[in-house]
Amino acid sequence: MDRFAEIASRGVDRSKEDLIAHEPIPFKKDYMNPSDERLEIQPEKTYEQHLDDFEEGLSTLRQYYQPFLKNHVPEKIVKRQTRELTDFVFRYEEAQDQVDFLRVLRGEGAFEPITIPDYRGPIGRWTGYYQKKMSSTIEIAQGERIILSFKAVDYVAKVYWNHRFIGSHEGFFAPFEFDITPFYVANGENILTVVVENDYPTLAKDYGNGRLDGDKIYAATGYGYDDPQQGWHHCPPGAGICDRVYLEVRHELYIQDVFIRPDIDQKKAEVWVEVTNTIVDNVPIELNCEVRGKNFNDNEVVTIPIEAAPAGPGLNYYKGYIDFEEIKEWTPESPYLYNARVFLSHGGNLVDCYDRHFGMRKFHMKETGALKGDLFLNNKQVILRGANTMGHMQQCVMKGDYDQLIDDILIAKYANLNFYRLTQRPVQQEIYDYCDALGLMLQTDLPLFGWLRRNKVVEAVKQAGDMEKHIRSHPSNIMVTYINEPFPESWGYNRGHRSLFRYEMEEFFEMATKNVRLHNPDRVIKNVDGDYDPPTRTGLSDFHCYTMWYTNHALSIGRLHKGFLPETQKGWKMGCGEYGIEALDPMEIMVEDYPKDWIEPHSSGVWYPDKIVNSQMFTMHGDWFEEQETMEAWIEESQRHQARGMKMMNDAFRRSTSRLVSTAVHLLIDAWPSGWMKTLVDYRRKPKRGYFALKDSLEPIRVNIRTDRFTVYSEGYTEVECYLLNDTARREETVDILLQIIDEQGRVISAYKTREQLKPCTGDYIKSVRFKTPKIEQDYGHCSIVAILLNAKGQVLDQEKEMITLVNAKTTTGDAIMQTYHSMKNQGWIIDHKNKERHLKKRLVNLEKGGKLLIEMDKMGALHIGDKVYQAKTIGGVGADGVEGKGLTYVVRSREHEAVKSMAKDTFAFMYEEGMDAIGYVAEKYIEGEGGTHILYTYKTPSFGESLQGRKEKLGILSEVPYGKGTIYLSTVRFQALLSNNPQLHKLLENLNVGAIV
Repeated sequence: MDRFAEIASRGVDRSKEDLIAHEPIPFKKDYMNPSDERLEIQPEKTYEQHLDDFEEGLSTLRQYYQPFLKNHVPEKIVKRQTRELTDFVFRYEEAQDQVDFLRVLRGEGAFEPITIPDYRGPIGRWTGYYQKKMSSTIEIAQGERIILSFKAVDYVAKVYWNHRFIGSHEGFFAPFEFDITPFYVANGENILTVVVENDYPTLAKDYGNGRLDGDKIYAATGYGYDDPQQGWHHCPPGAGICDRVYLEVRHELYIQDVFIRPDIDQKKAEVWVEVTNTIVDNVPIELNCEVRGKNFNDNEVVTIPIEAAPAGPGLNYYKGYIDFEEIKEWTPESPYLYNARVFLSHGGNLVDCYDRHFGMRKFHMKETGALKGDLFLNNKQVILRGANTMGHMQQCVMKGDYDQLIDDILIAKYANLNFYRLTQRPVQQEIYDYCDALGLMLQTDLPLFGWLRRNKVVEAVKQAGDMEKHIRSHPSNIMVTYINEPFPESWGYNRGHRSLFRYEMEEFFEMATKNVRLHNPDRVIKNVDGDYDPPTRTGLSDFHCYTMWYTNHALSIGRLHKGFLPETQKGWKMGCGEYGIEALDPMEIMVEDYPKDWIEPHSSGVWYPDKIVNSQMFTMHGDWFEEQETMEAWIEESQRHQARGMKMMNDAFRRSTSRLVSTAVHLLIDAWPSGWMKTLVDYRRKPKRGYFALKDSLEPIRVNIRTDRFTVYSEGYTEVECYLLNDTARREETVDILLQIIDEQGRVISAYKTREQLKPCTGDYIKSVRFKTPKIEQDYGHCSIVAILLNAKGQVLDQEKEMITLVNAKTTTGDAIMQTYHSMKNQGWIIDHKNKERHLKKRLVNLEKGGKLLIEMDKMGALHIGDKVYQAKTIGGVGADGVEGKGLTYVVRSREHEAVKSMAKDTFAFMYEEGMDAIGYVAEKYIEGEGGTHILYTYKTPSFGESLQGRKEKLGILSEVPYGKGTIYLSTVRFQALLSNNPQLHKLLENLNVGAIV
């Protein structure tokens, strides 16, 4: 089990007072009326058809958004002379450098040529040297300065120009610069040396030399680098000069930054201008601003003067105001951008001008009233549906591949996503620029994970301000957060000697917020993403939920599917900042890109994903599907499960829209082969099946069928619920829902209809349908439930299909089955701990002559059968709702045993438990003891730090043990809770023929 699985296994600390439990939203049950109407069902698309649609859909989006990528702004009158520095040499620190640093400045040692941007390993504490020698190719006139600018260096940079130390910078995302005019050789050679220092991040992790944490404010995502052992994976804290470096000539009075603060309510905007004065004097200046459309051309130019007091030495701040007669609002569908060009004059001469694009949009959060947390874009309520990101877009910028960057944004939009969470770090300016132009909203995170080191509090507050300055001008960026998954004290990691306790971190949140709001008073802030130590004192609550991968993480899938949500802060709505499921890369990537030893089969000829570095597939899959024997089968099963999980989880989230205002899948696009296979799109940008499941489930207006019973009797009665899901602000439109029941031959055997009014930003229960299932002749079959959503004109808006498995059993009522079950217990053919003493000894004697006996082991204690001892043990691994052990909603059936081999592979999954009125656990314990044959089983989950290779150990859930001429079945299946409503269990007992004499 790896570090991330370990974090998930510990669960959330729910001991605090201000938390509230979220039960299913109550509704008054009502039923649809029968209908004679029949509509043709649209056939479900194959994966290959989805891939074709994907290419066509991307092409359509490229064409639609192309106009918004245009720039209608004329060239500047005053241009700064710029020279980009790309060709450097690099080497790592050597022992001699520590006692003779001058040898570095002199260029001694084994330097190698590299190109900037450059990002590299290893992980941990190291020092490297970048150096560039250059001739003087930039001319500096009287009254000009030459500025050395870095767009970003990871992590600590110490900069030397011509052997003189000129300054340093800490952090990996913020730009910084130095005035090198006094040190620049105008006629000769100049030498730039950059010392880059890396460290362990503040998140403690075992990097091969014990669990270490350091001073690096870095979380768990970044660029990555081309190394299959560490560099590909999520996500190595390497280092380097990871963004552009350039020299720029500026006037001794120049514009440092411009920020436009829009106010769509008043049709106004504030213009904030920062001016740097390098003269040691108070200098009179004039400022003017010219505003026009950037990606649209309406020939309207607004010019305003900005009142400016004399500029003193250093940085000066000025404000002006723009009035608009009409505005074009920035929206995801129409991302209109304006451009503000600020002119700086001195003594009647124009000395500098600076462009800043902006969008006229408003994003705010409701922070008053009984229930806070609703989000609004341009005063219309908005539901955020997004995805987390790795380094895929950052790699596009580093490589200059902006066509791919555009596609990466459109891939999200095609999937019906409206925002990216720039997970645990700010990114390059180009990414924000393209999201501005393509209408994709963004959440940017301060790079903290788990803890904040005590000695880095002030630096973290500073970096919170750096982050806001980095993003504030971009209309796409609508929210920031400060920390990912803070860990509670109850986990025992934080003893306070290195990191803040949570109550102290709340003070940090307030300090960081004050700094952020100094730079942008309008910023929406979510303190925490994925809170393991809730609640935060202020702002939107957020949880992470990997319940269909890290089993029962946050809550079980049965409870989520029913409508429960984790405990969060009273009086606030919430977000789910991460949820996800791993699925393997496609065959072509494995064969062509993976190291060969990863894809070699074992000596037996069976292939397992056990050698794929940092993949969780071999560790975690067993709670969801059985082990496979070929690479093709592993890929198929893993992608199938990911798709199923995407649908179940997204549908559940959408039914909770009235209190869950933001969701973000983890992750969308991979940056490297096998980078972090929870991605829905591989690094070559081929979608997995889960991508299309996500897209379909996030259709903005759709119909949804919900049931807790996926296997029922033929010719029996069952019910489904119908929901109308609307992620948009559209309202009061009349829609019809037609629900049809279809048998295996494709015949509609019954139909039901209702007329409803669309409500904005909701996931409302509409009505239920109770129907009789069709008759089948064979043991197993199915029927389909198809719901069709139609607008007032009768046009199909959406269609959803749910498949129900039918079982033809001898007894077709739950009451009759339970009567038979209890009768067998009374007769001693089924034995549990309550009747152990009464029946067991007698039955064991009889079994010597033949017969079959079922022993329910759940609470049995130690059971001696011959010279063997058997006992029920708690299933280890990821905790169920934070409790030791876990319950399983799926167990594997034997492919060979006569009782179950004819059953489908998912037969023993997602069973209905009447007492919960929800999907319950098939089993909560396994059988420990030697001997016997497993009929139903799960797999042993490794402990933290344990690496598994080869076939995993099976843990019996239902095992067959020979006894004389008879047979004993040892079971931890929860028959008592599940049997009456799950005909597959009834079929299982029929096949076992318990009580029969051999």
